[in-house]
Amino acid sequence: MGAVFVAPAFLRFAGSSLFFVGGFMALQSLWAVPWLMHVEGLALADAARTLLLLNLGMLTGQLSIGVFGVRMARHGVRPLQMLHVGYGALLLVQALILFGVGPVSLLWFLIGALSAVNSQAYLAASNDFPREMFGRVSTSINLMVFLGAFVVQWGFGLALDLLRTWGWAMPQALRFTFAALLVLQVLSYLPLFPRLWRRGQG
Repeated sequence: MGAVFVAPAFLRFAGSSLFFVGGFMALQSLWAVPWLMHVEGLALADAARTLLLLNLGMLTGQLSIGVFGVRMARHGVRPLQMLHVGYGALLLVQALILFGVGPVSLLWFLIGALSAVNSQAYLAASNDFPREMFGRVSTSINLMVFLGAFVVQWGFGLALDLLRTWGWAMPQALRFTFAALLVLQVLSYLPLFPRLWRRGQG
């Protein structure tokens, strides 16, 4: 396990596992409803319905990637390429949410649907390791995911408390914190491109 955690091939995916996969879990489980109520101005019942749409989107995405993922792999589409497209689309959708552009229900449904690409992180990270290490690499990625869920959940709350003590209104504090998560996701997205990663290693 120690060899996995220090390997550049694993570190390349550690950040995206923390902030994309873990970040989605934190939003889905805790921070989506406060955002919908305080920023979007929805009542609790409407926020709950939007959260249901997010989860329906997640189900749709998982079913779709299960059906079409194998077909795409047969046509030469690699897990890393799916991450490039899926994470890029997630960044776009989250930016639209941050700036209040587009229908709220559709955007949160799309976040759920696009989150299905998270499963490709396990395959992409394992490709640079011997096949017999797949279980250890997957377990290490999983640890990053749950660590990310905790860090983002806790970090959101800590940042909001701090900003509120500085006199920020809740909607502005939520926007700032969501923007910070988006920045962390962008930074963790860049190492997924081999040329940028090799340049950074050099």
